[in-house]
Amino acid sequence: MPQLIPKRISLVTQVADAIRDGMVSGVWTGWLPGERVLCERLQVSRPTLRVALQKLQKEGWLSVDSNRRRRILRRADTRRQASNVVGLLTPLPLYAVPPLTLFWIDELRDHLIEAGYRLEIHHGERFYRENPKTSLAPLVQQTRAAGWVLWLSTARVQRWFSEQNVPCLVMGSCHEGIALPSLDLDQRGVCRHAVAQFLAKGHERIAFIIHTGGFAGDLESVHGVQEAHAQFGGSSPPPEIVWHDGSPEGIIHRLNALFRGPHPPTAFLVARSATVLTVLGYLLTRGLKFPQDTLLISRDHDPFLEHMVPTVARYALNPRHYAKVASRIVIQLAAGESLLQREIRLTPELIKGETFR
Repeated sequence: MPQLIPKRISLVTQVADAIRDGMVSGVWTGWLPGERVLCERLQVSRPTLRVALQKLQKEGWLSVDSNRRRRILRRADTRRQASNVVGLLTPLPLYAVPPLTLFWIDELRDHLIEAGYRLEIHHGERFYRENPKTSLAPLVQQTRAAGWVLWLSTARVQRWFSEQNVPCLVMGSCHEGIALPSLDLDQRGVCRHAVAQFLAKGHERIAFIIHTGGFAGDLESVHGVQEAHAQFGGSSPPPEIVWHDGSPEGIIHRLNALFRGPHPPTAFLVARSATVLTVLGYLLTRGLKFPQDTLLISRDHDPFLEHMVPTVARYALNPRHYAKVASRIVIQLAAGESLLQREIRLTPELIKGETFR
């Protein structure tokens, strides 16, 4: 009578199969990682892992040296298909991502599908810690993506991808000394233009309200503010660069300090649209009127700014165009093509409102 009950595959066999598949596909080459790393990766105990490794050693897949390191004896299958995965790295989960960012991510996904690629989103603050090597290396090795998209990337993250020569596009600006392909709005030009607009209206006391995140685009913005003053400011006082921690309480604390001075600013350039809400509300509670008493321009655009009262002046770019340019670059990188231009800056348009006419 034939045996109809399916055989159960032991956990040891499953672990050995997973490691074997990883060696064949090129996830691991040369040497296997240590036992601790493998246990965390495969979510098994060390005794189970060791039995699986002994099985692979008997099959001729591995050899063990005097330091108990395991050398891979069989080469990966180099004929395997090129990866059709593109990874997107972000510190935030999607529910915490701003609407315009969600829009270009969604557009990017659609463009990649049309080109035969699949977008995988990986989020977590652990990838942005002081030493990202311990989390980025296994992530990139496991994902085996044809290319990466880096959003809100720190200098350490950018430097790691650059040193490892991993194909990627920085959505934003690169930090000093890092030459990865990047796509950003021309933040430096935007801030230079905004300060020049304030000065042309006769407002010489200017404040730039900016978050202390340390992103390269923010640092470029500060340079733009300073360049505009050097070119057009004459004898006017230099603009106040007001760094804050991003919380409403922190922003109000910094604004209170400005207005305790003898000559508070009369024109405000604000980075990040969410911060605009706090600054605008603060100025209104002080009884200031736009544009008679004070001016305000948002460096960044968000759809909710279109519904504010008073209407907020802001720099905006068609998000569909932004997503289209990003998709073209990512597809080129994933296909292994060289880029003619590695640093692309798009120029948004100033949309005037009641806070600046």
